[in-house]
Amino acid sequence: MKKVFTILAVLIFSKMSYAQNIRGASDTAAIRMVLNSFTQSIIKKDSATLASLFANTPIAFLSVRGAETVAYLKKKDPSTPFIQIRNYKDFIAYVAQTKDQVEEKFYNIRIRTDGSVASLSSDYSFWSNNQKTNWGQENWELIFNGTDWKIATIIWSVNLETVKKEPVTVKN
Repeated sequence: MKKVFTILAVLIFSKMSYAQNIRGASDTAAIRMVLNSFTQSIIKKDSATLASLFANTPIAFLSVRGAETVAYLKKKDPSTPFIQIRNYKDFIAYVAQTKDQVEEKFYNIRIRTDGSVASLSSDYSFWSNNQKTNWGQENWELIFNGTDWKIATIIWSVNLETVKKEPVTVKN
């Protein structure tokens, strides 16, 4: 009887583990789809889709400038801060209204999730009219609302390409 119980326990736990791995893989795929929608919405200037990717909560949207970028900008404006508290709605409006062709490229993407919350971190570069304007690292926190993954936080570093060239990176 102990043998039967042991075999049943092993089968049940392995099936649960398998189900969790499938859910984890599907969550990662769904989060990658959010990232893909984000990048395509910028390219297409699709403000409605871009706005729909964010959670219906207060959103932290912060940029942190690199030291070289701050030093360069302080020559023009001594009050230039390292940290900028931004509004994602202003970013969406900029994307929709700019006459420039804009694109954000992500690479070295890493996703971690437990099925309820997720972190996405990556290197990025931002392009305007086919010229890289800035680059850095970007970190997202996402939440699962029972139906979809939504962006709750974006924090990124900013290095102006004209001030500091982006180092060679592995791209995916």
